Amino acid sequence: MTVCEGGPSEHVQPNRASLNNPLAKAAKIDCGEGGGMTEDEAEVTALQAIAFYAARPDAMLRLLAATGLTMEAMAATASERATQAAVLDYLSRLDKDVIAFADETDRDPLDVFHALRALDPTAFGESPPAGLGRSRKR
Repeated sequence: MTVCEGGPSEHVQPNRASLNNPLAKAAKIDCGEGGGMTEDEAEVTALQAIAFYAARPDAMLRLLAATGLTMEAMAATASERATQAAVLDYLSRLDKDVIAFADETDRDPLDVFHALRALDPTAFGESPPAGLGRSRKR
């Protein structure tokens, strides 16, 4: 899957530490015409990420601390774009979590970055990061 420019005009501003993540830097996001992860696909990925953290109480506590959300607020806002982008932004900064998430959900690790970009077109600055292509089989 790829993610391209031209996403929704409304977007959130998650922590930009993901710009320093080696996996994010390695992600090649080609923006050919018609390419891109849909918002629906990105939302599914984000909800899977929330479930991934919910199954790991210690990791969920770290996520809540990093995002400033309470467990109640996470549950109440899980379907909102800002919460989904914040969760994906947090996940994108933790290589071990990205790999574990990808293994558990049988996803390409780069899907985390593609989903974040689909929910927040400014997640990686003006243009997408360059680097490697697909790294896992489906």
